[in-house]
Amino acid sequence: MNDSGVKTALMDMTSVFDQLIASLSALHSLGGIDMGIASERGLVREAGKALVEHCGIERCTVFSFSGNDLEPIAMVDWRSWDEPVADESVDTENVEILSVESAALSRMEEDGAILVSNDVLNDPRLSRAAIQGTAGGAEVRSLICAPIMAGEVVIAAAVYSSSEAGYFDPWKQRLFPLFSSFFGQVLSANRVMRKLEDEVKERTRSLEGVLQETRQLKQHYRSLSLLDPLTGLFNRRFFFSEGMHVIGRALRYRHPVSFVLLDVDGLKEVNDRHGHGAGDMALKDVAKVLGEQLRDSDVLARIGDDEFALLLPEEGAQGAVELAERLLTCIRNLRWLVNGEAVRISISIGCSSLAVEEETEGRRLPGDEVWMEKLLTRADSALYQAKRDGGNRACLKQV
Repeated sequence: MNDSGVKTALMDMTSVFDQLIASLSALHSLGGIDMGIASERGLVREAGKALVEHCGIERCTVFSFSGNDLEPIAMVDWRSWDEPVADESVDTENVEILSVESAALSRMEEDGAILVSNDVLNDPRLSRAAIQGTAGGAEVRSLICAPIMAGEVVIAAAVYSSSEAGYFDPWKQRLFPLFSSFFGQVLSANRVMRKLEDEVKERTRSLEGVLQETRQLKQHYRSLSLLDPLTGLFNRRFFFSEGMHVIGRALRYRHPVSFVLLDVDGLKEVNDRHGHGAGDMALKDVAKVLGEQLRDSDVLARIGDDEFALLLPEEGAQGAVELAERLLTCIRNLRWLVNGEAVRISISIGCSSLAVEEETEGRRLPGDEVWMEKLLTRADSALYQAKRDGGNRACLKQV
């Protein structure tokens, strides 16, 4: 072999080596794509950038099947290949589709095979559609249109193009279908991952909805267990539970607290004469009046059929008696008309009060339950005294 032949062979080997390096670099870049990219469009652009950077492709456009139609996902060309993706969350972008690309896609679908054209202007399959293109400001002269597969299923298609006639030599004609095959695996894996993520998000939303409903049901049933269904006031269970906290604070900070028991006089007679509907109406109105006269910090509950209880934090004996007198007056002023007959009621009130004196500080005091029992016992005794004296009055007994 003469020197000229050796030189030619070396040049050929160098060219093959360069193409091999470029191909491996492109495939390596494809394998290194971050699968966490937010959108399919971003994934396509990363794949296209690998071809532009390593293989000299001037334009790569990828289309996705939407039903029976192909819609562009993204396009990368040599002028904008390294630009960041705008609005990464969007899966598609507005891509100017070249007529020759549309013609190549249609022909590939008809023939069911990869389409290779090294001179679209003289290719009878594409010559009518070949136009002066916008790929880098030069005409498209060579292109390869290849399906992107996920197993045996075509999920997308890619058109690789160059302004150079004869650009796709046999080496490139083998590379780009191989690249499309690898890219199909990446695209399919990304879609599976995103589908799983969507399913996880949907499942999470569903679980959050169930948890929210559970919380609401718990709150609903909790409110039912703590509220009197007739008057809407707290019930006996809540009153004595909350009362422990109120009395505990009073003992801890040496502040006064008062306990008030109220009993509706003659409710049985109202029920017997006018029916339980009239009695229920009277109880609801009494509950409303009581609520209107109390502070936000006071605790009010219905603890029996015709019995109500109040805890008055920061209130001593005098304040409890003053409140009791106001309540007596308000209830006396209530009137109902039942079957043409006027109905009136009154209440009896028993009060007790606890004032923890300063000199008790440093001495061990009985527990909250003991003081609650003492307050209740004294208020109940005062209520009994008010009833015995004729009702419609208040009585106070100190602890």
